[in-house]
Amino acid sequence: DCPNGYVDVDVLRDVLMRFFPYGNAFPYAYHVFRTLDPKKKGEISFKEFLIWLSEMSRGTIETKLKWIFQLYDINGDGFITKKELSIIINSIYTLLGKKSNAVDDKYIEEKTRKFFHRFDINSDGYISHNEFIAICRKVSTSEENFLISFNVTASVQSNQFSMTNFIISFKIGKKSM
Repeated sequence: DCPNGYVDVDVLRDVLMRFFPYGNAFPYAYHVFRTLDPKKKGEISFKEFLIWLSEMSRGTIETKLKWIFQLYDINGDGFITKKELSIIINSIYTLLGKKSNAVDDKYIEEKTRKFFHRFDINSDGYISHNEFIAICRKVSTSEENFLISFNVTASVQSNQFSMTNFIISFKIGKKSM
């Protein structure tokens, strides 16, 4: 519930927990919120939040890829490091909780290694925005699952997570700000 018209990381976490009740939503909510609040005010307007939701569900592929890159580029330096990628992958599996079949550090390391092998075109240990976009544009339909596995927002297009239900959760949520 957003009676004052603002969303913060705790509200986002609480809503995500309704869709992913078997895990811990805070790490992923924190990173999503970080991309939505670049000025670090600690809250965004509900209108800003709805605009982001609209962009993620109806926006161009370029808009979605730009956001996904920002999610993984934790320090905002324009590059994704193995550590940053590992942190986000871990937050996704933490969000999924019991549904993720007990993922361990070795599994996350392997996912990170595979991702870097595919996306770090010049093998410099960093994935630049240009490398990320170039590979994403080349991904065939059969390879989409590879990318989708690295981004929970891809479930927006699946039956388990609908934007309508997500928005409704804010309206009927138990938490007041």
